[in-house]
Amino acid sequence: MTRIDFDVFYRSSLDGSARLKEAPWAGAAPHRGLVAIQDEGGICSPVLEVGCGPGDNAIHLARHGHRVIAVDVSPTAVAEAVLRAQEARVPVDFRVEDATRIDASVGDFSTIVDIAHFHRLDDPERSLYLKALRAVSHPGTWLVLLGLSDRAPASAPGLRRLSEYALRTSLSAAGWWVRSMRASVLGAPSSAGSDPAWLVEAERL
Repeated sequence: MTRIDFDVFYRSSLDGSARLKEAPWAGAAPHRGLVAIQDEGGICSPVLEVGCGPGDNAIHLARHGHRVIAVDVSPTAVAEAVLRAQEARVPVDFRVEDATRIDASVGDFSTIVDIAHFHRLDDPERSLYLKALRAVSHPGTWLVLLGLSDRAPASAPGLRRLSEYALRTSLSAAGWWVRSMRASVLGAPSSAGSDPAWLVEAERL
């Protein structure tokens, strides 16, 4: 699978003021599927967002009163996220972290949010990632995950299309019970932005 250096990607989107011209993945707005789940009461604090990018999802949740820690491997993305949170006047703890190696000391979370991160991992990384999530969760923790669907005609570089079976199997093997899986879209201005996706809600057993 083609690898993407996410910090290089984000740096290439900086304008002359060292601000992102646009959010490559989130479109400078929270994902509408996450918004719907929040409105339905499906988010409980404390929240961990993995692969947060420029922070729009985390900021949206903080606006609704949630205590949020958000991590991303890109220092450029995290720097932008900090600025956006300051401008929005909401408290979010943004950190530079590799999501496959999150230290358990980061906390124990009631909700974990993964918007368009899981489908960027290869099989060994996916195993490490799910193990890392287990270390920062407990029975009853809720996982909200958005991943590129195998119904998409083709995946962009660095993305892996996910079948319903593959998602259910991966999560089940790692101790997550899939409570809901609905059709969605990635909804970002990337080459795969309008592609079909799966929006999953799962509970840790």
